[in-house]
Amino acid sequence: MPNVGDVIAAVTKNVIGKEAALKHHFCVCDQTHQYLYVCSRQYTDDFPLDLEDCPGLDLETSYVSLSRVLFCPSFKSPALTCHVSSAYLKALFDHVTTSKVMSPRDKTKIIVGLAPHLPKPPREKVW
Repeated sequence: MPNVGDVIAAVTKNVIGKEAALKHHFCVCDQTHQYLYVCSRQYTDDFPLDLEDCPGLDLETSYVSLSRVLFCPSFKSPALTCHVSSAYLKALFDHVTTSKVMSPRDKTKIIVGLAPHLPKPPREKVW
């Protein structure tokens, strides 16, 4: 199964206007199987995902869609496209916390899923 920060390519039936399609999915919670679509076009509040962050994508810049959180308990033969850095996860986390588009429920799903995977702040020395 994919881990938080993995971008996978998999066929999904959870597509508007088609019976099924090969789509990229960004794993935001591996415990509850929550994903965000990775899209070729940017809509309001979507977060950029560049080739530098995810070398397996086709476009110079794709976008992590914040329009809805997907529940995908299983995929048939998912292919790992990339795994993003902890710095990218932190930037996405910060972006989600300020999103004006997402419902509070979807925001919470993403924040709870990403939080354990964020870089830990340096501890202050106590003398």
